[in-house]
Amino acid sequence: MELDDAGLNPERIAAAIHDQLGEAGGAVPVQDIARRLDITEIREMSFNGVEGVLITTPERPDGMIAVNARSSAKRRRFTLAHELGHFLMTHHRMVGRDGFRCSRSDMLARVEPGDAATAGLHLGQEAEANRFAIELLAPARRLKRYLHRPPDLARVLEISDAFEISREAAARRYVEQHRDNLAVLFGHHGRIIYLQKARGFPWITRAAAIRCPACPTELPGSRRWSRPTRPTGSTGRPASSSAPRSCASATTASSSCSMPR
Repeated sequence: MELDDAGLNPERIAAAIHDQLGEAGGAVPVQDIARRLDITEIREMSFNGVEGVLITTPERPDGMIAVNARSSAKRRRFTLAHELGHFLMTHHRMVGRDGFRCSRSDMLARVEPGDAATAGLHLGQEAEANRFAIELLAPARRLKRYLHRPPDLARVLEISDAFEISREAAARRYVEQHRDNLAVLFGHHGRIIYLQKARGFPWITRAAAIRCPACPTELPGSRRWSRPTRPTGSTGRPASSSAPRSCASATTASSSCSMPR
């Protein structure tokens, strides 16, 4: 594959790869892509506290990637794409003498538009690697068929299965690409971990101590989208603190209940 004209932008690099892949259906063949881009070995190894490792040199002539064998197959695909992003974006500074070691929190790193200059080196390059990974595994050009209908977590599950990415990654991508202003909260054992919202989502509150209440179940293993009522206040915030707490507190936009990852 030739990527000389793509520069160091994660979206442009992923787009250049897909330009050469064509419009083939099915999950993106990330292992084949990595090998065609000079990743000479891909291993699955049992790690503690690490999701992926890239062994290379600053010049990036070739590399070896290892992913955590304890993670699901879909998460391993994302990790492989993340490490490939580090390999292709040669401005990324290695964390040791021989490459990169990325944790679970690195796989969630993201930087809001306009904050790149103050994000810091590590957060910035991990966010870029994540941006490359999702653009490679779930390109916007192939998501259009899932986005023309009203918000529905059934589409998230379809995206997860079609592109072989985790439900968590599929939900984030769905929120990001859908024409409606959406937000989704992710939790564990009923406690909120983090949220993802569209750029146009006006306001949302989040606190780690807040429990995520149960929502009506409509799909096996998933929760349905819900739409909150419009507040009466004029500031775009809930009119009073006595308003019921939902999984995602919102104003004029949609929200969702939590979904198993």
